Amino acid sequence: MISWLLPLHLTLVSMLIFIFIWRVFYVWQGNVIPYRWLKRGLPDAVDTSVLLSGVVLALHVDLSPWQDDWFAVKLLAIVVYIAAGFFCFSTSQMRASQRWAASLALCMLFYTVALVATKEVFLGLL
Repeated sequence: MISWLLPLHLTLVSMLIFIFIWRVFYVWQGNVIPYRWLKRGLPDAVDTSVLLSGVVLALHVDLSPWQDDWFAVKLLAIVVYIAAGFFCFSTSQMRASQRWAASLALCMLFYTVALVATKEVFLGLL
């Protein structure tokens, strides 16, 4: 099962990053995202697919946040990414606040990718 699940998960994560950066591009310029499917439909479907494939993958390789500290930090970084992304795309926020939230979400996204690649919480900096 892992032979197709890991490539699927990595492809979905790549799509998530691309779509998120595309949506942030609109917010950064102060524009409204022009298509409803780009605003809610596609990102929600990809996010849900990433989450489900990640859970199945973690269960399959027997990862646990109580045993692997890098995995626990990854889950926390994902929660911060989701919260910052939600704040970034909320229309009631000021433009500067949306930009800060977008920056935080992008940092958490790339930190999560680096964390998975190195499996070190401090990425070898300490």
